[in-house]
Amino acid sequence: MLIALCLSALAYAEEVPPTAPPAPVEVSVPVEPAAPAVPAAPSAEPLSPEGLLGLSEADRAAYQEGRRLGVEAARAQAVLAPAIVAGAVGFGLSAPAVLLVGPCCGAPVVSMAALAPGVYFGGRPPVMPAGWQSGVSAQDLGFEQGYVGTLRNRKVTTMLVFGVAGAAAGVGVGMVTTKILLNEWGYN
Repeated sequence: MLIALCLSALAYAEEVPPTAPPAPVEVSVPVEPAAPAVPAAPSAEPLSPEGLLGLSEADRAAYQEGRRLGVEAARAQAVLAPAIVAGAVGFGLSAPAVLLVGPCCGAPVVSMAALAPGVYFGGRPPVMPAGWQSGVSAQDLGFEQGYVGTLRNRKVTTMLVFGVAGAAAGVGVGMVTTKILLNEWGYN
């Protein structure tokens, strides 16, 4: 059927003579000279990263200083408590999954337990510290970007490491517990 359809399409293409394309039509449009570019006046809106391209050296220096301060403030934040929670979730979901359904069938639960806390909680925007605004928009933008980016990276990394470690420990405990229970019940 498919071959017959292809052959009939090929035969039709050979029978129909190609048509000549229509002659091009020339249209004349009057061109007006472009207006001279006028530099935009600085606005009071907050700066965006694209807006840094046209800034003065003083504003760039303020942005870099704000970014440095934001990174330092983010490095001072504790990320161990959420990482321990991620490890506990990894362990707490992996051990029963392996114990109840085995390591093969429990693999999706183990994967989810290891990765979900880091992805979910690490991806949430962090709360900015009190009094972080200085009043200089370039410095505030730099601080916010440095703080948010650094803290998010630290949280995601530590939570993923602890989540994977907790899930691995849960798999080990689940497998050992399964082995002990099977030996106790005589299923070997």
